[in-house]
Formats: sequence, structure tokens, C-alpha cells
Amino acid sequence: MSCKSVLKFGNDALLNNVKITVLMPIFNHNKFLLESITSALCQDCTVSYAILIVDNDANDEYHNLDIIKKLESDKIVYYRNTENLGMVGNWNQCLLLSKSKYGVFLHDDDRLKTNSLKYLSSLSEKYSDFAIIGNTDFIDNKSEIIKKCGSKLSPYTITPSDMVINNACSNGVGSLFRLDYLRQLGGFVEDDYPCLDYALFARYVVAYGAVRTRVSTADIRLAENATLSCYPEMADSNRKVRYSLINSIKLPHWFLKFFIGLSYIQEQEYLYATYSELPCPCKNTKAKRMMYRCCLKVLRLYKRFQLLSYAKKNRS
Repeated sequence: MSCKSVLKFGNDALLNNVKITVLMPIFNHNKFLLESITSALCQDCTVSYAILIVDNDANDEYHNLDIIKKLESDKIVYYRNTENLGMVGNWNQCLLLSKSKYGVFLHDDDRLKTNSLKYLSSLSEKYSDFAIIGNTDFIDNKSEIIKKCGSKLSPYTITPSDMVINNACSNGVGSLFRLDYLRQLGGFVEDDYPCLDYALFARYVVAYGAVRTRVSTADIRLAENATLSCYPEMADSNRKVRYSLINSIKLPHWFLKFFIGLSYIQEQEYLYATYSELPCPCKNTKAKRMMYRCCLKVLRLYKRFQLLSYAKKNRS
């Protein structure tokens, strides 16, 4: 790679000596950058961790280094790329530069809860290879919580059928992954845009497994959500990810393809209703909505059967 990431702040030796790295690929959202980094610094835990920031602003147009210097923290390691790698390249640069066993993603406009690393680290003792997916609350551009997540007492297993229904791993913010596994899976792939995270995490679920907890570990900012600018491509990209999972689910392919087609219509309708004044290109009907709900029930029953079989196998 001709592009280099140049160390501008912090001691990169720290990256070799921590259990968890908070991964922050950043570019031009410095309006909330200070708040995001501060949330990572204010962790109520004894877990060793570093905050790795890789800045794609090669020309220093946004002066992000000035924001970072104000924090005066020895937990921050800040690199700036010598050229703009694009979003995919910058996210993968974070994976390449990190050295710890585990990584937690944090976008430059979101926040980690103060208990995030403590909670995720405690679960990693039980689920060492699994991705541990935290739940999220949602905040607005005033940083006020506008929607809180549901609650559940214990984690539950994410299966490929969950990933076909929707991206049960969310966008990775406030979630813990084995970094070596993410690299072995090839990292983020340009062809998966705009659902880069969905595609990579789906591969992770198939290869290594994942659990999801209803405990909130992050705040996601809806006001700055990239979906606003790429909603026309979202449903097509999601459909592609779902098709990639068909061979991982022991149900008839015709049924899964039928469900994926219905999901595509429901998703298109939602995206256009939420983000556009244009009419949805897919025509939905009451019958299609009913068939979609019926297929959902089948997939959820299939998952319950899977988990019961798994539990029975472990007892024997």
C-alpha cells in the first residue's frame, strides 16, 4: 500500500499492550468528535484499552488533531493518512493498525456508554470467540436520548437466520469483535457498500458465531446517520447480503429466496417513506405483507428449533 498512516499523537506501543482497542475511523464529522472520544475515555472499568483514531482527512482540512490534543490523554493513538483511502480503506486501516485481541467500533458522531468496555469484557470471558453485540439507545443532534432500547436479562445467540431477517449485529458501535477474525474474513469490502458492516458481520456470524445482549452499550446519533444519503442503495445491498447467507440455513432455498424478495419490498417501502418524497419503486400489497409475516414466523420457529437442538447436544 503506497498510502501511509502517520502517527501524529500518542504512543503506538500502547496498541500492543491492551486487551481492547476502541476503533475510530474518522473523516469529516468533527462536530461531535470531542463528545465521541470523551465517551470512550470516561469508561468505568479496569480493563486495559486504547483508543485508535485513524483520520482520513489527509489535508488536515478539519483540524481534528487540535481537538485530540485538548484531551491530553495517554489512551489515544492518533494516525492521519497521507492520502484519502475512502471509507472502506480507512475502516480497514483501523483493522490493520490495531494489535489487541478485541476491538470495539465507535463512529465519530456516536457515544459509548460508561459501562461498555467493562460489560463487553466480562462477556468475553464466557464467549471468547463470539462477537458480542451490544444494544443501543438513539440520540438526536442535541445529544438527547430519543429512543431507549428494550431490556432482556441475558444474551441470546445470533444465528444466520437472524441475519437474514435483519442485521442483528447493527453497525458494530458498542460491540466487541475478535480483530484477528475480522482480518481473516477479509475486512470491509468495497462491493458491499453501503451495507459494509452488515456484510462483514454476517460473515463473522457464520464463521465464528455471535451473541447479542439487550444491555445498551452505545448511543447512536440518528441525525447524522449516513442512511440519509444512500437510502436508494440500502435495500439492494441488504438483499445481496441475505442471498450470501442462504447456504448457511437448513431451509429450502426457494423459501429463503421468497422471503428475501418479500423483505426487499418491505425495506424499500420503509426507506422511501422515511427518507424520500418520491414514490417507492416496489409495489407492496396487503397480501405481500401477510406472506412476509408468515415467513418471519417460520424463520423464528426454525431458530428456536436450532437452539433447542444445540442445547440438547451440549447436555448429551
